[in-house]
Amino acid sequence: FFALQMNMHAVKAHLCTKLCERKFELANLEHAYHSKQMGASKTRAHIEDAMHHHEPTITVLAKKYNDMLKQMVRLRATDAVATNAVLPPAIILKTLFKLDVDDDTWHNISLEDLEEFDGILPPWLGDDTVCAGIR
Repeated sequence: FFALQMNMHAVKAHLCTKLCERKFELANLEHAYHSKQMGASKTRAHIEDAMHHHEPTITVLAKKYNDMLKQMVRLRATDAVATNAVLPPAIILKTLFKLDVDDDTWHNISLEDLEEFDGILPPWLGDDTVCAGIR
């Protein structure tokens, strides 16, 4: 269970890095689109190709993460670990490329948080009114 947890953390960190790179490429694409300079169409075409090149990698990482999560759920169901073990939320592929700040992808519960976890989620993560107030 702990090895899966560590692997999921590594995959999620890699996924977040790839998503940040995609956001940077989107910003470059938008800048090239609004730019009136010569060569902007070449830049835009290059960035669009690069974005389409990274999409399969991001999708594969998200599916790998969700597969590991399913393994953790099975382990918890077979009483291999405590039933109150904290499981991270699954990554929803449909909303992954929207790059929404409030998406569960960016809620990263680190291993240090898990060591101090006493069964009560922090208000920013578990209380809808606090989440609404932050937004």
